[in-house]
Amino acid sequence: MKKFLAIVLAMMMVMVTACSNKPNGAVAKIGKEYIYQKDVDKVMEDYKQYYGQDIFNPNTEQGKEALKQIKPKIIDMLINEKIANKLMKDKKIEVSDKEVQAEVDKLQKQLGGADKFKEQLKKENMTEQALKEQIEKQLKNKKLSQQFEKDFKPSDKEIKDEFDKNIDTYTQYNADHILFSGKDAKGKNLDASKLKAKSELADKTYEEVKNGKNFNEVAKAKSEDPSAKQNSGKLGDFLSSTMVKEFSDALKKMKPGEVSKPVKTEFGYHIIKLNSKVTELDKMTDANKQNIKTAISNKIIQEKVQKEFEKQKKDLGVKIY
Repeated sequence: MKKFLAIVLAMMMVMVTACSNKPNGAVAKIGKEYIYQKDVDKVMEDYKQYYGQDIFNPNTEQGKEALKQIKPKIIDMLINEKIANKLMKDKKIEVSDKEVQAEVDKLQKQLGGADKFKEQLKKENMTEQALKEQIEKQLKNKKLSQQFEKDFKPSDKEIKDEFDKNIDTYTQYNADHILFSGKDAKGKNLDASKLKAKSELADKTYEEVKNGKNFNEVAKAKSEDPSAKQNSGKLGDFLSSTMVKEFSDALKKMKPGEVSKPVKTEFGYHIIKLNSKVTELDKMTDANKQNIKTAISNKIIQEKVQKEFEKQKKDLGVKIY
């Protein structure tokens, strides 16, 4: 019986030792590397410098909540940094001292010479060596991003499939509008009574164009869009994603030739005339076609990069304590 108890106790000791095997102060582990509380604290200091100490004040409820929310995000960011470093090593991405120095020289020139450069470093409480380390990290990340663009470049089919799935986002419209602004000359929102007057003016103007008045002539005479005097309210060819939601939602319900009732947005009241609607990529303007392809390509690359990082986390084994 004594022998049995001794074996059980020994096994329990092994389990306790295994569970407490993490180094003191470690908050996470990825592969064979650890992330420590001091690493989190260092990033936290940068956040405090940028956003202000009060936001993360542990003596206030707001500060406690901010600290609670930010810590997991910092740990995740530090984990991703270690994955990025591993991928840079795997892909043999390096930055030479010459490349770093070239960036330092460029920065010196922008600041107006070596003396002003040193003054700026002193003002920011940073050594030149620390700056060089920061520049090296930035250049490595830039090279890794460029490598991802090559590795994960989407095919024409992937771009077409993404376009077809999100046709509402990528529809090209040609429209004109008349705006009655919801802001005063200083850019402040109008009070309720003045806003009501603008709404009534928009309703009256809508009736005028519906009853046959020339839309563009009315836009030139009445629209409070600063560009209306020159373009008579013409917006040209644009993508629905470039407009505020309420404006885009109104366009989606319209047919070419239709004029909308006043649409309220953060800018005021718009009367919209839809001229044309294009849902085929090949028939769009060259500029919009290129903008869509770039946006879709970036989206697909970003999704593939995210999957790669998740795969690396799984393969390396990530533990958060």
